[in-house]
Amino acid sequence: MDGSAIENGRMQYRHLYYFVKIVEAGSFSQAARTIHVAQPALSQQISELEALLGVALLQSARGIQPTCRREALRGSPLASPPV
Repeated sequence: MDGSAIENGRMQYRHLYYFVKIVEAGSFSQAARTIHVAQPALSQQISELEALLGVALLQSARGIQPTCRREALRGSPLASPPV
């Protein structure tokens, strides 16, 4: 991966924005449609975020549910799309 967040060790705004949108939508596919991002790209961004944090943030059991670890991200001001 060239210049990926994992390589530079930095979390990016879009990681958090995508995470919130997936949780709100309840699925990767619905979130991808809502924010106009390809589903594989969305999955990759969440994988990067989980790798950076060293924890699983989402679990799938009849839709996507955040894990208890996501509380660290709760309340972030993520109302607007990434720039």
